[in-house]
Amino acid sequence: MQRIIALIEEDLGLRTVLQNCLVGEGYSVVALSTAASFSRFLFKQPVDLIVVDIGLAGIDGLALARFIRERSEVAVIIVGEHKEPMDRVVWLELGADDFVIKPFEPRELLARARNILRHKPHAEPNEARVLEKPAAVVFGGWTFDLLSRALFNPSGAEIRLTSTEYSLLETFVRRPNRILSRAQLIDYVYENHAPAIERSIDVTVARLRKKLDDDSTRGTLIKTVRNCGYIFAAKVAAPEERKVA
Repeated sequence: MQRIIALIEEDLGLRTVLQNCLVGEGYSVVALSTAASFSRFLFKQPVDLIVVDIGLAGIDGLALARFIRERSEVAVIIVGEHKEPMDRVVWLELGADDFVIKPFEPRELLARARNILRHKPHAEPNEARVLEKPAAVVFGGWTFDLLSRALFNPSGAEIRLTSTEYSLLETFVRRPNRILSRAQLIDYVYENHAPAIERSIDVTVARLRKKLDDDSTRGTLIKTVRNCGYIFAAKVAAPEERKVA
């Protein structure tokens, strides 16, 4: 079975050279230029290896690599500029399987890819996406990009979220139509920095409701369950699923 490699490299010349080298050795290569384009690709097919340049514009490759590793065991090779040894240690601690330092010969990347794939099972052909968790979701006309941490309202305008509001909304979209107690939400949202009182989650919910234009008494997205907590009542789907509908 042909192995599939996702190559995310901003430099067109380097991207083309690497793609030709990998294809010449029998690999199927999906060549992309940005993290955003990779985010859209996630729902199309599984891959066996991701090669990502940490110098990407916009969402940098380091953030993308971290996002990938938090959600999947897919193999990752980081491509980076020559830096201090500690930088390379950080890449490995981030979860990269290997790295190459620019400038490098395409055959070096090929050798490292071959070595990694020799010990990795093939991606399942029936997998719907490369990551276990989607990079973006839609609900009630809203689009929530979990990779760029961006929220867009039904008209397409971006709504800024604080880090706590982002964590709360991510918690809700990961667990829609489930009653979540205030204690559970505090654990999910604040993790090791949990506040001492449950009232804090009520304040964050109120702020998020306001940004979602979701009235607290007649809200259709976040509903209060008396004496229990909250429930995210919207239907959550991948962007492609929304288009089909």
